[in-house]
Amino acid sequence: MVDHNILSVTQNLHTWFRYHEYRGIDPYQIDEKAFGIIKKFPIMANLRSILKPFHSLIPKSAFQTMRPIYHPKAIALIISANARLYQITKDETFLDEIGNLLNILFTLRNKEYKNICWGHPFEWGRDPRYPVNSPLVCVQAPIAHCLLDCYEITKNQYSFELFKNSVQYLLEETQIDFFDGYASFHNSPLERQYVHNSNIMAASLLYRSQIYFREERLKQLADQLTHYTLAAQNSDGSWKYADTSATIDNRHTGFVLSSLAQIFQLTGDVDVKESLTDGLNYYKNNLFEDYIPKWAPDQTYPVDIHDVAQSIITFTDVGDMTFARKIIDFSLTQMFNGKDEFYYKLSRSGKVNKTAFIRWGQAWMFIALSKYLEKRD
Repeated sequence: MVDHNILSVTQNLHTWFRYHEYRGIDPYQIDEKAFGIIKKFPIMANLRSILKPFHSLIPKSAFQTMRPIYHPKAIALIISANARLYQITKDETFLDEIGNLLNILFTLRNKEYKNICWGHPFEWGRDPRYPVNSPLVCVQAPIAHCLLDCYEITKNQYSFELFKNSVQYLLEETQIDFFDGYASFHNSPLERQYVHNSNIMAASLLYRSQIYFREERLKQLADQLTHYTLAAQNSDGSWKYADTSATIDNRHTGFVLSSLAQIFQLTGDVDVKESLTDGLNYYKNNLFEDYIPKWAPDQTYPVDIHDVAQSIITFTDVGDMTFARKIIDFSLTQMFNGKDEFYYKLSRSGKVNKTAFIRWGQAWMFIALSKYLEKRD
């Protein structure tokens, strides 16, 4: 039975995207502005790192001065969620705009590469500084997953062609380092960094791709990528963000667990199952306060809507629908305007940053709720 309250919220999100013509603002645009100040006044080089913990306190009016933009990941998430809602409701309204969204996604590609690839539509980072649309595995892999979701539900051939070509980018134009039985993508062409959530998302994508391409090399590479991330799991079940980072957080742990759940479903690999079980125990016991997604193991607040969305997805993917529903209820009571916007951050004091970001919050909550409805139905 469809949960009509959650379905209504999800349909309202769909209307919100259409009203805003699939454009919106992104929290990284504040980073871009800060770096512009730094270039003019180098003495303020630490401005970005100083501002980051206080993003939840930046007033909504400051964010609203930013120019609404298309974000390729947001477009892809909307495409996948639309396909899921069509599957649930049989309402062809959700299908009508998919062709247009696929066209938008294609125009947002980085045209400097032979195959289709995407990055963020803004400058970001410091060392290195990423130019606009620098391709990233952590953008490429989820977009390709969404394109394949769309094809599997709607049989849209254009979606399938974009999916195939985006996988070819990973295989032909992304740097990969091979170790003794393991492998890892470089998350970007600008640096050699092995990012575990990117790596394992790419691995799950290659396992899915192998079903269509029937190429043994895809499974072999996916096995090597998977076992690199399994080997990097800490003894307590956690993962650091990357080989060069000590950070453990909610969102990126959730990405890893969702990918492992998908890989186990596709392969039945017992090592993956064991890793998933240990990781899920760590996730539940260290990255949640009751049903509230914590920012990090030692820090609950500010609660971030991106963490909320990913935790709904993760528990849906592993089949814990009760926990997923509790997080949804929390989001609807604490981080929602009652109609069609999810808020950016919730502080310990109860103060809420009410900015609605198209990628960071709206699109991720859209796919989270649609996946929950699909699985529950």
